[in-house]
Amino acid sequence: MRFNIVHIVAGLRVAHGLLGHSEVIETIKWGLTQLGHDATVGVNKIEKDRINIVVGGQMLTDDDIQKLPANTIVYNFEQMAGLPLHTIRPSMHQIAKRFWIWDYSAMNFDAWRGLKCIHEPIHVPIGFAPLLARIPKQKEDIDVLFYGLPSDSRLKTFYDLCRVAPTCLFACGFYFRQRDELIARSRIVLNITQFPHIRIFEIVRVSFLLANEKAVVSDTFPDAQVEPDLIDAIASAPTDQIVETCAQLLADDNKRHQLEKRGAEIFRRRDIREILRTALDSMK
Repeated sequence: MRFNIVHIVAGLRVAHGLLGHSEVIETIKWGLTQLGHDATVGVNKIEKDRINIVVGGQMLTDDDIQKLPANTIVYNFEQMAGLPLHTIRPSMHQIAKRFWIWDYSAMNFDAWRGLKCIHEPIHVPIGFAPLLARIPKQKEDIDVLFYGLPSDSRLKTFYDLCRVAPTCLFACGFYFRQRDELIARSRIVLNITQFPHIRIFEIVRVSFLLANEKAVVSDTFPDAQVEPDLIDAIASAPTDQIVETCAQLLADDNKRHQLEKRGAEIFRRRDIREILRTALDSMK
């Protein structure tokens, strides 16, 4: 089969989160190719003679959606679980009624069904490909790294960390090589939820870190939804215990190295080839 993975990037002002999908797109292409399919990647460009897998479909306009071929697959990484249907982007309502839906989290399925999908949504979890494990080991001179957009909760946690960790870095707007260099230098990488409504564990953000054997500390909530196989891959803590959790890992290299290795081993069990094989079989 012939596929085209379409990365929808609407513009610089909203590109921060969208560029974060790049490693997932690489993984999908590798997996499809390994399964014997022909796969290309394009930015904002649909190929009429291929099955298009759209990443970033929430950014499409009504006109864009009308132009998509009927066999299009929209791969969703938005968090929709628990949201009132009227608050979900209008584009997603249209997408549900027209195309196949792949979703990284089965926890979004109730929302999709509420949008009256033309096809039953298919769970396509974030998977591992060997090409992800590419950050070389080097001297770690950053104790705690966070990269992403600022928010009140993120800045508050970072402020508190700066009082107990000798070297902390908050980076915004860094991707690809520059971001990878910061990751390589960091003992711990933080995952702090940006928006109060987000309760699905942000595996899209964290997967690249696990693939590269980095220790990840993530905030958690009583109603947080973490896929069972990932629970032991990270160090989770309520927001008010993030600082203590980081301090403990920084003080115990053996414990931190065990977390790194365990996280990598767990995530590498998610073979993207098997994930994609199952998804494609579900569409027959």
